Amino acid sequence: KLIAAAVLIEPPVTKFLKCIAGDFGGKMEGLEYKFKSKVSLVRKVHKMLEELYFKKLEDNEDNLAVDPAEVIWSLWDSLRYTIILPTEKYTQGVKITTTRLEEDLDVDHLWRSNCWPGGDGYQGINDTYAVPCPLVPATVKTPGKLQFELQFHTPESFAFKMHSHTLYEVYRAAKDPVAKAVAFEEQVNLANQIPVPAGVLELPTHSVMVMPCELAMYADLALSRAMALRDTAQRAVDRCLGKQFKRSWSILLAHSE
Repeated sequence: KLIAAAVLIEPPVTKFLKCIAGDFGGKMEGLEYKFKSKVSLVRKVHKMLEELYFKKLEDNEDNLAVDPAEVIWSLWDSLRYTIILPTEKYTQGVKITTTRLEEDLDVDHLWRSNCWPGGDGYQGINDTYAVPCPLVPATVKTPGKLQFELQFHTPESFAFKMHSHTLYEVYRAAKDPVAKAVAFEEQVNLANQIPVPAGVLELPTHSVMVMPCELAMYADLALSRAMALRDTAQRAVDRCLGKQFKRSWSILLAHSE
């Protein structure tokens, strides 16, 4: 039903977004990939169900049941779009697109992730919207409305996004934590060179796009550095304990006399 709902609402949404992109001298990109595959959706649902279940366990909840329907209809990217806007018209284009979606298509703007502040290896804005759809149950989080994702890019940020797939493969393939950190920092530095559209930092909500396994990377890096210092730390501890032992032994002998 989720896929059927996405197919149902896609034509008017696609047509509308194409018109807006054209108004600002921009274009839609990747329309051939606008529908998330069934395999990807199923994989994502399974992961979300598992995470919710373990969250209930951690919180010691009595009821461990998780509603699959609620999880399925909470997916925000069964339908996803990318708009590329000229850098000089980007901020205005983002504002107008959101306003016209809300006013002309009765779309709810649910979430904005503004990653332009930098520092995370990604530049762009990722929005989540909900559009009226008769196939969506009235009992879910967005009753009667299907969520979809809309990414806003400049030509430069989109080109970097496509190039960053190669950088990410280098990052992912690296086994050494230090090499992995170097690859990640390289991606961040390159992303920070992308021209930032005027006024875009005034748009909420500023976010950091966490790279998959980024937290694990820093944990591994900290562990590897700790292990590298282990022998040095052990010798320092032994010296301290040795001095303390000698001092204690001297005091003990003095008292015994």
